[in-house]
Amino acid sequence: MSESLLIDLPNLFQGSDSPKEIECEWDPSGIETSYSTAKKLVGTILVDALNEKISISGKINLYWVGPCRRCLEEAKGETQIFLQEIFERDASEGETFEFPNGEKLDLKPMLSEQALLYLPLAPLCSDTCKGPAGTEFPFDFDQKHSSQSGPSNVMDPRWAALDQLKFDNSGDQIA
Repeated sequence: MSESLLIDLPNLFQGSDSPKEIECEWDPSGIETSYSTAKKLVGTILVDALNEKISISGKINLYWVGPCRRCLEEAKGETQIFLQEIFERDASEGETFEFPNGEKLDLKPMLSEQALLYLPLAPLCSDTCKGPAGTEFPFDFDQKHSSQSGPSNVMDPRWAALDQLKFDNSGDQIA
């Protein structure tokens, strides 16, 4: 269905194809961060010709996978992306997209950018994931969300060496 992401501009601007509703189902390849990968984009996109601009709006779902930040098992998820983009000549960098020179508008670069922006930076398999050593370094989900959350009394033994450090603040400073 990725052929449907190519828009015929003459038909769009002549009014015979405007506004055009597109059912998007695209399996992107190569859209990934160091922590997650885009697997599929599914949704509806509305393309409309406005004088010398093209308006893109719609809602798509981004399906992604990546390692859980706590247990490192595979985490899967879905993120909803609301599209509201403009293609115009002399586009403003970061605000609008450049109007294509040819007779076709390819929506894949715009969708790739949106997918990359919405990929999670630190995926989590579930809110209650305790991590690989849940008994050694417990994570108390209820304490995290309670109104009386205070500092945890459980110390990570890897930080014990820092407790031995002593600093001398007697005034011997380098100017």
